[in-house]
Amino acid sequence: MARDLHIDITAPAQGPALRRAAVLTDGVLSDLYIDRADRPTLAGAVIRGRVTRIVAGMNAAFVDIGTGRDGLLPGADVRLPQADKHGGGARASPRTVRPFAPRGPSAPRCARVRP
Repeated sequence: MARDLHIDITAPAQGPALRRAAVLTDGVLSDLYIDRADRPTLAGAVIRGRVTRIVAGMNAAFVDIGTGRDGLLPGADVRLPQADKHGGGARASPRTVRPFAPRGPSAPRCARVRP
């Protein structure tokens, strides 16, 4: 399987500065990344934020990440803190964190796990 990376950067005189990267796998486009210099993307970034609102019907939460607009965090993307094999790296034990699950009349309520 041959993989090639092609990178193109446009100058601001031609319009907004763009950085484009294309990954070709066996000559077929498999990934395309486009980043504008005036609007950098935060997709895939690790950001610390504060939950401002939980919407059970969407199984999601809105998170203040400091950009002026709240980001959307789907419930499927929430990960519980895990301690590494050396005993550090997590602030809370997974047993003390309640799982993120939808709530409402049709959704089952999650039981709180007590140590």
